[in-house]
Amino acid sequence: MSEKLGQYIVIEGTDGAGTTTQKDLLQKTLIENNENVIGLAEPGGTLIGDELRLIVKNGSLPRSPETNLDIFTICRRELVRQVIEPALEEGTHVISDRNWFSTIAYQGFGEGLSIEDITNRMKLALGKLFLPNFAVIIDVPVEVSEVRIGHRGTDANDNFEKKGRDFFEKVREGYLWIAKEYDLSIIDGTQSIKEVQSSIEDLLPKTLLS
Repeated sequence: MSEKLGQYIVIEGTDGAGTTTQKDLLQKTLIENNENVIGLAEPGGTLIGDELRLIVKNGSLPRSPETNLDIFTICRRELVRQVIEPALEEGTHVISDRNWFSTIAYQGFGEGLSIEDITNRMKLALGKLFLPNFAVIIDVPVEVSEVRIGHRGTDANDNFEKKGRDFFEKVREGYLWIAKEYDLSIIDGTQSIKEVQSSIEDLLPKTLLS
């Protein structure tokens, strides 16, 4: 185990907010600062998680919101135990494109599951890594998200991306609730990629960018 633990960093936001882009940019910045870092995208990151991701994304497989919660919980538990916790203990920083906050937004606010039940499930699954060391939410209006999703030419059968505007309005409401509940900074995702990157880096613990 390293004397200096790694930091668990999460970039959150709805589809089209630019979380993947910003995760990649932050990973590059930290590497340039001679930090050990790995980047992850949820769900996935383990063999079982990558297989379950295919199910999560497949809009041709009808299932209940409770089943979605079960799948995400399995993916997350294995990711924490197999990848995140060992990396942090070795002093490697972990930057994740989303974590369980997205389940509050999508399965809670979007699909109507109990926020309390989701939170309790995640506390049991994640233990001491229930909350990251640092997290931000990139926020964009739903109409901006729709345009971006359309431009990137993603799979029209994606289980969540094909849902309507009402669903994503609820998801956005969920993210704004999360920011207030867990005291997270909200980044204006309508800014340029460079401006969003700078906004995130300005909020990071200075020790990471020294």
